Amino acid sequence: MSSDLIALAVAFTLGAVVVLVGLRRNLSETTRTGMPRFEVNPRRATPTLGLYEGGVRRSRQVSPRQRRWMIGVYLLMSLSWAVFAALSAHDRLFDAILAVGFALNAAVLWLKRSPAALDGPAP
Repeated sequence: MSSDLIALAVAFTLGAVVVLVGLRRNLSETTRTGMPRFEVNPRRATPTLGLYEGGVRRSRQVSPRQRRWMIGVYLLMSLSWAVFAALSAHDRLFDAILAVGFALNAAVLWLKRSPAALDGPAP
């Protein structure tokens, strides 16, 4: 047997064991009680997802310093995947796609306006 066939057989066996044990133990009640609940706020038109009882999740904006770091990391990853694509004999297309993807992420972060610029100048 080849190693690919052995790995496939092990994956199917583990998947079947997980499904059978899950059905045997009837985990539906545990899953239902562990799921986050949608809370309806009468002042808002849409329900909000509570992280915990009474919890409010505030979105935090990325600072300009963090944006510069993220752009640099994305460009470094793009460059490294482009080098892998150029030097590799295998998976050349996949490496090139990853390089383009990281470059696009960097471009989106570069072109995205910061929230401070949208608010206008500080008084």
